[in-house]
Amino acid sequence: MLPDFAERSAQAELMDAGMTSFACFDESLRQIETVNSLTLGYRPVLAWLEQQAAAAPAGLPLTVLDVGCGRGALLRAIWKRARRRNMDMRLQGVDINPWSKPAAEKSTSGYMRIDYRTADVFAPALSQKPDFIINSHMTHHLKEVEVVRFLRLLDDR
Repeated sequence: MLPDFAERSAQAELMDAGMTSFACFDESLRQIETVNSLTLGYRPVLAWLEQQAAAAPAGLPLTVLDVGCGRGALLRAIWKRARRRNMDMRLQGVDINPWSKPAAEKSTSGYMRIDYRTADVFAPALSQKPDFIINSHMTHHLKEVEVVRFLRLLDDR
């Protein structure tokens, strides 16, 4: 039987339903990063962020928060692009999965100084306001009511 794409699926992905080990989780994210890289999946976010940063007042570092950062591939891409263009950015990633932080730290060179955290984006502890909040390939993990809540959160910031 073919899947019904007329409605959004409520079925949990393997990643959401519980991976069996850190190694399996890390490898899954690595494979997703490969696909995103080959399909230029990060390009729209990178182009948008570069345009926004160019319009921002000069002299102050910009803070970017990546919600659902996984292993941090998008943040590493932003870091590389910012470095090539002499842009001062403070990069932060947050993910609700406790394996994301160690996976991202393992995949990120220490000199990049990207701050990874394990947290729920809806938690009050994330009340500091970054200059930009980004996310890529994440909202499909949320239930419909959470997507609406997330969009409202973005709108409020």
